[in-house]
Amino acid sequence: MSRLAVRLHFPAPWLIGSMLGVAALQIGAGALIGHDLIPYWPAQANIASQVFLGATIGSKMNKQMFVGLKNTLIVAVVSSAGLIAATVLSSIAIAEVTGISVITAILAFSPGGIAEMATTAVTLHEDSTFVVAVQVVRIILVIAMLPPFFRFLHHVWAKKTS
Repeated sequence: MSRLAVRLHFPAPWLIGSMLGVAALQIGAGALIGHDLIPYWPAQANIASQVFLGATIGSKMNKQMFVGLKNTLIVAVVSSAGLIAATVLSSIAIAEVTGISVITAILAFSPGGIAEMATTAVTLHEDSTFVVAVQVVRIILVIAMLPPFFRFLHHVWAKKTS
C-alpha cells in the first residue's frame, strides 16, 4: 500500500500507505472472523519511533534556518500564539459537542505532521485513530485547496503589476 501511496503522491506516503494497509487487513479479517483483530505494539517500538522521528526532525535543522529569524520573530510568536489559541478554543468546543477528549481534539486539529500528532496521541493514550483521520483529511484539503488559491493569488498579483 505504501508504494501505491508513493506513486499517487500522497503526503507522508509510508505512513498513510501502511495505515491504509493495516486498516484494510483489520476490516477484512474482522469481516472474516467476526471480530476485530487486537494488534500488539510493544512499548519499545513506540519509543523507537519517537527517537527516529526526533532524529529525523533534528537532522533537517541547520543554521540557515535561523538566518533572518530576528526580523520575523515577533510575527512568528504572535501568529503561532493566535493559531494555538484558536486550535485550543475550537478543540474545546468540538470536544464538548462530540464527547471526545479535549487532548484528542487538540492533537487532531493542530496543524502538524501526521506522524508527530499520531505518535503524541499514542504516547498520551489518546485516540490516535481519530487524530490520524482528521490529520489526513486536513492534509488532503490543504493539497486540494492551495494550488487553486496560489493560482488565484498569482493572477491577482499579475494584474496589479501589469
